[in-house]
Amino acid sequence: ALKAGEQGWTVCASNGKRYVISYVPLGVNSDWYLLSIIPKAAIDKQTNHIIVETLTLLGVFLFGIITLAIVVLHFIKNAALKVNRQTVYIDHLYNAVPEGIALLTPDAPYGLLRLNQEGLHLLNESVIAAENVLYGESVLNLFDEKDQPLIIEILDNASRMGKKQRMECRMVRPDGTNFWAAGIVEKSVD
Repeated sequence: ALKAGEQGWTVCASNGKRYVISYVPLGVNSDWYLLSIIPKAAIDKQTNHIIVETLTLLGVFLFGIITLAIVVLHFIKNAALKVNRQTVYIDHLYNAVPEGIALLTPDAPYGLLRLNQEGLHLLNESVIAAENVLYGESVLNLFDEKDQPLIIEILDNASRMGKKQRMECRMVRPDGTNFWAAGIVEKSVD
């Protein structure tokens, strides 16, 4: 490499010690070289120091990411627990009322999302039947055909204006029997 005019380095041993010799040509039209002879132990010490600092920085970075992930998961878990407690509380409130309560989608075709226990009782339905048959279907199917235009108007007004609407109409049970129902329709905001 020296004869070719290239730069480079090599490791040599002398008197039981190892040295790093680096060589660089001085310039154009010159056959002179700049040689540096450095004990390998000094280079290793600096290199090891850099490696230790790099690994420490990497460890701190990983620790920060793991800590952040744990904190985020903790908040997600707490939020899920809070939502679950609220759901249980709301279910308790809905079922404590001795009147039928239905939760609907806010827009046509007004899908039935949930009925409380009294609402299921009025329709002569079990919870399992409601989950399999009623939920997700349009609530309009539970009203007599003659009353459906009035119910659509009431639901539209409640959804659009956000004000309570009174209703009195005939409802149809899944077995085909009718009964009269009266109540209030209002838009509920989460």
